[in-house]
Amino acid sequence: MFDLFMAPFSQIMEPPQNTGRFRPLIIAALHMGNWELAAHVGAKFCSGTILYRPIKIQELNDFIIRRRQQPGWYYAPTTLKGVHVLLRRLKEGRAVLVFPDQEPISSGGEYADFFGVPALTSTLIPRLARKTNALVCYMVCWRGDAGFTLEVYPSRLGAVDDEAGIRILNDEIEQIVRQRPEQFLWSYKRFKTPESGKNFYLK
Repeated sequence: MFDLFMAPFSQIMEPPQNTGRFRPLIIAALHMGNWELAAHVGAKFCSGTILYRPIKIQELNDFIIRRRQQPGWYYAPTTLKGVHVLLRRLKEGRAVLVFPDQEPISSGGEYADFFGVPALTSTLIPRLARKTNALVCYMVCWRGDAGFTLEVYPSRLGAVDDEAGIRILNDEIEQIVRQRPEQFLWSYKRFKTPESGKNFYLK
């Protein structure tokens, strides 16, 4: 089982090895609670690169990037060039932030159960972890009556193949979502490309 508990980044990241660098870290940020605030608060603990999906309207895209930009954090688009940037940063022993709960294009994912339903799932995080020996953790900023709480959960994802990797990811994400399912962004239509080919979302 995947044990859920709150831990600071300092307990998840391993101390520098004889290379003088930290072991690279992949932060899987979930669309739960207030994910925008999660990135802002997380920037106070470490620096790195965030993978983001550009908006087609260039002026709006530039505005959002300016507002999201934090000291020490950089943005890489969800393109092949952006993925190469993430890989380079991890090989340098840095941190990267990826959202694993969005449906990828069909060529960038495989199917794994999520809440008992096969969901097209990105293989990016398992591949990056396998190539760079990176640690993986989840970051969630929960909404509460008195404000927000940032929690970080270590993942048991290691150097496994894509099939096993996405199965572990979806299982761990599901366990986190089950804590407060009303705070998950279900409107992203996680199952919009079902394995059966039949879209069950209402149009």
